[in-house]
Amino acid sequence: MILVVAMPVAAGATVWTAKGDGDQPTAVGLVLASTLVSPLTVPLTLAVLCPLLQGDYAGRLAVAAHSAGNAFALTSVVLPCAAGILCRLALPSAH
Repeated sequence: MILVVAMPVAAGATVWTAKGDGDQPTAVGLVLASTLVSPLTVPLTLAVLCPLLQGDYAGRLAVAAHSAGNAFALTSVVLPCAAGILCRLALPSAH
């Protein structure tokens, strides 16, 4: 559950925003902002919340957070997003 809390806002939030007739640009902006700051916020959130856990899961999560550090969010969130944006800009549009 802590990993779910630590991760940036999901792209699914934009779908729910559209279904609820919400402000799409604001939702996309929140997804982008939370993704860009995730290399800082993910390790911080894990460090703050790991002491609340007990048992084997607490130890494994603490080790994973310590060993991965900022690289986890950078390689699993920011780099794939950046690659997608660059591909979108580089490829010709279908229209």
